[in-house]
Amino acid sequence: MSYGIGTIAYWIGAVIQQGVSFDTPRTVFSQFKFSQLAANFFGLQFLALNDPEKAIVDASTFALILSRLVFFDTLLTPVVFLIAVFRHPDFLTKQKVLTFYAFMFFYGVVSQTSYNSTRQNIPFLACMGLLAVADIEHFRKIKAKVAPKLLMATR
Repeated sequence: MSYGIGTIAYWIGAVIQQGVSFDTPRTVFSQFKFSQLAANFFGLQFLALNDPEKAIVDASTFALILSRLVFFDTLLTPVVFLIAVFRHPDFLTKQKVLTFYAFMFFYGVVSQTSYNSTRQNIPFLACMGLLAVADIEHFRKIKAKVAPKLLMATR
């Protein structure tokens, strides 16, 4: 829902700023848009470009993939965040959900343009990383408290 609101917000903004006619995109919920969303979430949006001539960065796909391997945090952070959201939905739920919704809204807006890069996702990566670390640390502490009790109970 947040993604859909973001796409409509883009067109409303275009109507207000540039006076274009309000024409919502017909492909908002297409398979292509969802594959772009997944690629963007993991910092691989260059793989989902439908028009190579509109590429923002003049680098080969190999070089871009290699840079993602070198700077693995752009791929690892969203993965760890998603694990934290679905594995422990009861801890920091509001913060996790709001971060996820904000990213989806943002992507709804930028998916209407061809100008999107990992740099634009950095604030989201920082929030996702902090929430994932807080989640890991919280459950590590709980596990450290429970493990000795379980060990004593088995004796």
